[in-house]
Amino acid sequence: MNISHRLRQVGRVAFNRESNLYKLGASVYDRLRPALVRLSLDERTPLDNAMQLAAIARASTTCRPRAGGKRIVFLTVRGWPVHLAVETMLAARLRQMGHDVSFWICADSFAFCMFGSINFSEQQQHDCISCGKSKAFAPGAYFDTNRLHCSEEATQTIQASVAQLRIEECRKFEYDTFPYGDLVYPGIVWFLRRTKLTENDAAVYRKALVSGHATRVALEQLVADLRPDTVVMLNGEFNVEHVAGYVFKRLGIRFVTHDYTFHERLGVAADKSVWDDLTFCDESREHPPAITTEEQLQAEDLLQQWRRTGGYQGDLFWDSKDLHQNSNLRSEIGLDARPLAVAYTSLTFESSVVGKDRAFKDQFEWISALIKWFADRPACQLAIRIHPAEVRADHWRPNESLYDFIETKLNARPENVRIVRPNEKISSYALGSLARVILVYSSTLGLEMAEHRKRVITAAHAHYAGRGFTSDPHTAAEYFGTLQQNMETDLMLGESARAAVVNYVGWFMFRRLELVELL
Repeated sequence: MNISHRLRQVGRVAFNRESNLYKLGASVYDRLRPALVRLSLDERTPLDNAMQLAAIARASTTCRPRAGGKRIVFLTVRGWPVHLAVETMLAARLRQMGHDVSFWICADSFAFCMFGSINFSEQQQHDCISCGKSKAFAPGAYFDTNRLHCSEEATQTIQASVAQLRIEECRKFEYDTFPYGDLVYPGIVWFLRRTKLTENDAAVYRKALVSGHATRVALEQLVADLRPDTVVMLNGEFNVEHVAGYVFKRLGIRFVTHDYTFHERLGVAADKSVWDDLTFCDESREHPPAITTEEQLQAEDLLQQWRRTGGYQGDLFWDSKDLHQNSNLRSEIGLDARPLAVAYTSLTFESSVVGKDRAFKDQFEWISALIKWFADRPACQLAIRIHPAEVRADHWRPNESLYDFIETKLNARPENVRIVRPNEKISSYALGSLARVILVYSSTLGLEMAEHRKRVITAAHAHYAGRGFTSDPHTAAEYFGTLQQNMETDLMLGESARAAVVNYVGWFMFRRLELVELL
């Protein structure tokens, strides 16, 4: 067993991370890790081609900033290998272009860092040794780094202010003109994998509030010392990054966010989170994009691929050969010949959902209102397809289930409402093909079913809404008025709407998003 592995085992298993021995081991490892990594580059890493990544970073050290080059900083908190690899490659390329590139990294600065979600063990939720090892490799010793640091004195006052906060008070908490409660909320939701918070979550929320303040203090000091032109950071949605964006806007510092979206394509945005930019950007609304023939062919191929795999992430949940797509599907799930609407749910904690509500407060209200509406209209029927990821067994599993909500809170369902469980291997396309209208909150199924010429109504802000092939009501009253109109006639989308889908997919996937080939 090599030295680095032994030290990790000491930190993970033998001692609690709050113990003095753990802290001593972490401190020693922090000093030794650059040498340890260089001595063990043949050790297995989460990246398949770690040696090539190291070579790229090492080669960039020969480049020097040019006159007029920008000072660019990467704010890198969590040691997630895929994102570290992306940032290392971007940093190497920027350095090659003549910019001055460095990193700001966490040095066990934050009590709530979100290295792992609540679905991990407590040690893995905040694992400084593993996180440090990843960052020692990428970006490694090839770039200058500054440590985010906030003195204990600077956090003592805010700790006293939040010590007795209840959960509702946490969400509204402001301190020294900073709305920390709202700023850290998306990170809390991601960490807990749910949006329904209880008093049992107050301790975590309070810890996040203190960490948010530590982020602010550390960044304000670094900005004052170094005054970067641009800061690059992951997605803009997590605890540290969300607070950082607020800090940079107040200080007049430009920032760029990045994140993986679909099929390992990289979404980027300037001065806002990636998902906010993808969702609310008006670029392809005001100026419908004219795509090239190549982009059109790529879009057609991608849509066909989604059909084969059962959705853009279908292969995560099932083998497409096992999906039920036969002509008896209607009777198999208890549907008859009445006009049908099919609703597709989304996971409640995702960045594409949090903060994107429009006609309803949240998905719980949306589902409840849909069931009530159909209960009053027995001449129609509704099928609700629950997102298959609700039964994932890995650390991505949600801790909030719309299926459980329906079964426990809405168990007196009318006879014209059918629920398709998340573990049922039923093709969402086959189910949607039976429908007169498709209902989504913000699911990508709305985009895919519009390509099938189905009429789609969105309930929340989705990145494809308002592009000429969906109905997008702004209020609940408007929503149900639109639904009534669509249920009364059995019409398909015209050729121009279907062309608009392909046009948008070609622009969004092959121009707006960049394909990243991971090393």
